[in-house]
Amino acid sequence: DYPVQTMTADDNGNYVFPVALGAPQMTEDITLTLTSGGEVVLQNVYSIQDYAHYLLENNYTSETKALVKENQQLSRDETAG
Repeated sequence: DYPVQTMTADDNGNYVFPVALGAPQMTEDITLTLTSGGEVVLQNVYSIQDYAHYLLENNYTSETKALVKENQQLSRDETAG
C-alpha cells in the first residue's frame, strides 16, 4: 500500500499524485482506490510501464523524461540479472 494524501491537476488536465516506487516496481501494476468519506468512489488499475510511456510521449519536462528513462534502464538491468 502506498497511501496518498493529496492529488493535484497537472498542465495536461490530469490528476497526479506522488507514489514512491523504485526501478524494480516498473514492471508492476498499481491499483488506485479513491475514497471519500470512507466510501470507494473510484478504483482503477494502472500499468507503470504504460504511465512511463505516457510521460515520455507527452508534454513533460526533459528532467521528468530523463528520470523515467533512467528508471526504465535500471528495471531492465535488474531483470537481466
